Amino acid sequence: MAALGGMLLERMFSKIDGVVIALDAMTVGLYAAIGMTKALGNGLPVVPSIFIGVAAAVGDQHCARSFSDCLSH
Repeated sequence: MAALGGMLLERMFSKIDGVVIALDAMTVGLYAAIGMTKALGNGLPVVPSIFIGVAAAVGDQHCARSFSDCLSH
């Protein structure tokens, strides 16, 4: 019964895969924008602020993937 339910859910989730990818891309951009805005608000120049925004976005994605990897093992 659980296998049948899993197969049905897989079909449903594969249909919304594009939406999940689009939302993931938007959240990465949002983290970058927030990180850069906070850095600029604290008086940093533009180039270091860009670096902090990128680090915030990449760091968030790394933490999210590491946490999900920890749960799966």
